[in-house]
Amino acid sequence: MAEILDLIFSHRFQGKMWKMVIDSAGVSLAVELRSDTSLEVKFLYLNINTREIIEAKIGDADWWTSLSNVDKGILELKKYESEGNPTLKELIIWDVASQKQVKTDISKME
Repeated sequence: MAEILDLIFSHRFQGKMWKMVIDSAGVSLAVELRSDTSLEVKFLYLNINTREIIEAKIGDADWWTSLSNVDKGILELKKYESEGNPTLKELIIWDVASQKQVKTDISKME
């Protein structure tokens, strides 16, 4: 039998919700939003306990950047060469609280 979840909150996002990743502790999630018309990509961090939404203002993010993981306010993003060349170009580790890149080390990728 299916269960019905209690709706805790709702929010309308600008753009299409492309991907959503929840952290292992279950207290936060990250959302990747995309706009087909402007080819913009945005990443949001949501604290489920406080219902706070913070946009990760990553200057290097473009259409070829994709959300990979989230953990304790740290976003992991993978940036690829292009659609025709899906080679991993860069790994971006972003601290949402400080709005700064923590490190980039493509050699540690799987």
